[in-house]
Amino acid sequence: MRPTHVLAAGIIGALAWGSLSQAHAVELIQNGGFEADGMEVLHPDNPMNWIASSIGVIGGAGATSTVSSAAGVALPGPAVGDFYGILDASASPSQNALIQTFTTIGVTSATLTFKMFSLDRDGQQAYMVNSSGLDYTTGGEFRDNQHVRVDLLWAGASDFDTGAGVLKSIYIGGHLGSYQDFSFDLSSELAAGGTYKLRFADVGNLGPLTVGIDAVSLNVTPVPEPSTYALMAAGLGLLAFTARRRNV
Repeated sequence: MRPTHVLAAGIIGALAWGSLSQAHAVELIQNGGFEADGMEVLHPDNPMNWIASSIGVIGGAGATSTVSSAAGVALPGPAVGDFYGILDASASPSQNALIQTFTTIGVTSATLTFKMFSLDRDGQQAYMVNSSGLDYTTGGEFRDNQHVRVDLLWAGASDFDTGAGVLKSIYIGGHLGSYQDFSFDLSSELAAGGTYKLRFADVGNLGPLTVGIDAVSLNVTPVPEPSTYALMAAGLGLLAFTARRRNV
């Protein structure tokens, strides 16, 4: 047995396992704290890395500091830092969304976390979900439709798609009051990699509804490169060879 073979095999194996164990998590969401602009940015402008979309007489989506732009209502403010994302169906019926597109290679794990508050001031604080989805007119019928939702969309989905463009409905709800912490496992949805959209949205036609979002993070662990597996296989092969020589 030659000790140098064992040493070489050990080094190769250690490098390979080290590469696998140190597959560092990657942050896919940019400006998840809405701090990059350093100022209030509301639709039709867009906070950096986000698309703000609003339909209605008066509504809004974007980044702000403390006050609802549509109704001038005092809000909880940012959970972290100086700014946060806002969806504001406060003064009149509207639908609003904040969307970020991201691309990833295949992943072994993916975790979405964010902080969110929602204030439903329609007097009932009971959310209603109409089959029309994110449409405050409910197809022109103006039936009750007031809720908050978070979705993972396919890349080609439109801003307010709630049908085939939705890969996963992450959250649908109503009044939360103050900030709540959310965490969701998206490992299976992102396993193959690709380009997707993360959407925060609200729709309101019953009364004032305001949503705040902060500290949005999508942390993924990429699938190791094939070269890493090749290195590991080489190390294991050399270890097996030296062990065989030692037993001869």
